[in-house]
Amino acid sequence: MGYYVEIINTDKVLDINKILYSSEKVTAILQDFNFLKKQTKQNMICFYHSKFDEFVLFYDRKNSRLWANTTSDALITMMIEIAQSFNDGSRVRGDEFETYLSINKTFIHNDDKPNIINSHKQNYNKIGLFILFMFFIIQFFI
Repeated sequence: MGYYVEIINTDKVLDINKILYSSEKVTAILQDFNFLKKQTKQNMICFYHSKFDEFVLFYDRKNSRLWANTTSDALITMMIEIAQSFNDGSRVRGDEFETYLSINKTFIHNDDKPNIINSHKQNYNKIGLFILFMFFIIQFFI
């Protein structure tokens, strides 16, 4: 099992200057990090690292994201370096909305705070519905 880790855009820079909106720019920068373009589907490009077989990145053209399913600290560290090389406000975000400054230092980015609030609201709603359901079931046995 791995973690979903992605390089995404922030609102810091005008859209026309963001690397993730150009598959050609993404491909060129990933080549500098020894990633080779291996497979292309309509909206997805796979990149494999030339030295580390377990380093695989996927570029989602439709959503302008570069992502990996990994538990590798080394790959996450490399993704941080890649995002910094874009120099356009891109950042590395984990599956719990944590933004990585380094492998050991994360924070919650302002762009993600509404997502976290909505996620917690959905969980509270599910718990509330479960409790109501249990009360309903208990009434039949009392």
